[in-house]
Amino acid sequence: VLNDSSFFGLYMTEMNLEECKANDVDFREGDFSDANFNGADLANSLFDGANLNGANFENAENYYIDVNNTTIKKATFSRLEAVSLLESLDIVLVD
Repeated sequence: VLNDSSFFGLYMTEMNLEECKANDVDFREGDFSDANFNGADLANSLFDGANLNGANFENAENYYIDVNNTTIKKATFSRLEAVSLLESLDIVLVD
C-alpha cells in the first residue's frame, strides 16, 4: 500500500507496483518507463509530465492520465479501463 507518497521527478524505470493500492501518489514528471502497474488501484494519483512509455496498466483501475501531458507510447492498457484515457480530451462519448 502506497498512500500519500511522492515519486515526483524520480527516475524509476521498470518499477513494479503490481496488485498494489497506490492512492494519492504523485508520479508527476518522473520516468516510469516499462513500469508494471498491473492490477494496481491508482485512485487520485497524479501522472502529469511522466514518462510511461512501455508501462503495463493491465487490470489497473481508477487512474487518470492526461494524454496531452504524459508520454504513453507502447504502454499496455485493459480495453475497458483505457476509455478513461479519453477523459483528458474533453470529448463526449455516446453509445
